[in-house]
Amino acid sequence: AAADAVVEVGVLDWKEAGNDAHPLASIAQAVSDNQIFFEFISFSALIATGSVVLSSIIGGTRASFAMARDRLLPQKFDKVSKKFGTPYYSIIVGCAIIVIFAGIFYNNIDTISIVNFGSLFTYLFVNLAVIKLRKKEPDTERGFKVPLYPIVPIIGAAACIGMMYYLQDNAKIISLVWGAVGLGIYFFIYRKK
Repeated sequence: AAADAVVEVGVLDWKEAGNDAHPLASIAQAVSDNQIFFEFISFSALIATGSVVLSSIIGGTRASFAMARDRLLPQKFDKVSKKFGTPYYSIIVGCAIIVIFAGIFYNNIDTISIVNFGSLFTYLFVNLAVIKLRKKEPDTERGFKVPLYPIVPIIGAAACIGMMYYLQDNAKIISLVWGAVGLGIYFFIYRKK
């Protein structure tokens, strides 16, 4: 993604690219007028978008599965398919929510900014958790150790904060309100249990 951004800023005017709903198509048209090249870029973008959506579905459904195991969601979400070994109820509900939101907000880029805020917020806490766990449990055996600790998680956390700052204001407000609702539910209902 960083390489894409460098190429985009190198080819297009950054002020125009920031307001462009189809920056990849604009880059392809600026670089070449070959129709086959343009169609290849469009097809590649479609495949890349699909892989991002699938990874979001996997991450979201596994998060709700883990939350059900911690009793933060109803127990149905932790049911695992005997045949496939996947949390089928979590996947079905998660996909249904995604389809509903995609149908309602299909032409609204602000919704994507809300999802981006949520992802960046999650990654922020992943980076902070790496720092905390290394200090709290230094002798724990780990299959993977983050190289250049603590520089990498600090840079990662700072990058997440920086990218969240530049998202649209209404996405930040909606995300923070939604997060506050979630924290309120956690502290006043589930934590008491």
